[in-house]
Amino acid sequence: MDKLFTLLIITENNIGLLNHVTIVFTRRKMNIRSITASESKIKDIYSYTIVTKTDNESISKIAKQLEKIIGVFKVFVYEEHEIIHQELALYKLPISAIHEGVELRKL
Repeated sequence: MDKLFTLLIITENNIGLLNHVTIVFTRRKMNIRSITASESKIKDIYSYTIVTKTDNESISKIAKQLEKIIGVFKVFVYEEHEIIHQELALYKLPISAIHEGVELRKL
C-alpha cells in the first residue's frame, strides 16, 4: 500500500549533487511531490526535503541507494504521521483600523 513519505537528506555543498539525488527517483520511475533545498547552520552543509508517495520496501531501497552517493551524509525517512505541519498566513490590514483602536482579534 502506498503511503506518503518525507526524506530528509543531509549533504555537502557539491555541484550537481541534487541532480544525482533526483536521478535515483527517475530511474525507479517515482514521482517527487515536492522538493526543498536549504542551507543549514553549518557552513557548506545542505539539507534536501523530498516528499514522495510509495511503499515501505521501495522507500527503504531508495534511502540506502541515496546514502551510497558521495557527498550524502545521512538520509532520514519519515512517514506522514511523524511530520508536524505548520501553516503561516499574512493578512493585509488597513492602517486606519489600527489607528482607530480596532482590536486585531475582531478583524
